[in-house]
Amino acid sequence: MICGQWGAAYSSFEHEKIAVILGKLDPATVEALIAGLPTGFSDPRQQVVYELSSKLATKRVVPQRLFRRAQKLLGDAGIADVTVLMGWFTAVSFTLMAYDVPSNATGLDQ
Repeated sequence: MICGQWGAAYSSFEHEKIAVILGKLDPATVEALIAGLPTGFSDPRQQVVYELSSKLATKRVVPQRLFRRAQKLLGDAGIADVTVLMGWFTAVSFTLMAYDVPSNATGLDQ
């Protein structure tokens, strides 16, 4: 979602490919996340992560009811994990955008 939020072509392309290949997410859900369109999840933990990160990425205000639900499902450590990962993926997206890395770039061998 963060890669889609910032429009980082390479990371959006790679994460879309991974999510679909591994069967972790429905292709339509991945498409919605990248496009910034509303979507939903049947798993309550995934849903609260989606809602929390959506609010932080767009409105930057988390309503108390959502925060309490996130605390119940994720705990304070889980909420911190979500925010740290959002920050990390923001930094990755900015770096890729600064270097204008295209979606079809060839990565390094690992």
